[in-house]
Amino acid sequence: MGDETFFHSCPVDADPQQLLDPDRQVTEPWGEPEHGACDKCGGAGEVLHVCRSCLEAGAVSDCPACQGRVRFRETCPACLGEAHIERTRRHGVAVFPTAEGLYRYLAERNADVNNRLIVEVEGRLADERDLDADAGALLVHPEGIVEVKPLDAKLIARIRARL
Repeated sequence: MGDETFFHSCPVDADPQQLLDPDRQVTEPWGEPEHGACDKCGGAGEVLHVCRSCLEAGAVSDCPACQGRVRFRETCPACLGEAHIERTRRHGVAVFPTAEGLYRYLAERNADVNNRLIVEVEGRLADERDLDADAGALLVHPEGIVEVKPLDAKLIARIRARL
């Protein structure tokens, strides 16, 4: 098993055990994949990264997403610094280092949080970057399920109220 745990959200009717299948450990954007000029960085190749996990739970130097920096400029994770998005399918499962970071991310994106689960997985970091690495998202290869519980929609509402 991996040394670190991470947090992922999935529909309540999904089987979290499928996250352990290496053939299913791929991530694609919500909706249709977009290729072409990068709308995330506007062609600059860099974007401001803001780690939602450290923003919500407090900065920690061993955060795998930001190493405690919280806010920093770095290569755009969508176009990988090339100003043009060529590939949106990435190998790994999209996760956050903390449940708080995942909740903040979902709240900011006004995601539909009804009938969703939070899955805590144990695993190892993938070699690729998540398309939303600028929000503190990571890609991992899950090796075990630590816990599965319903997503707390009231917590999302409280986060949205203070944003």
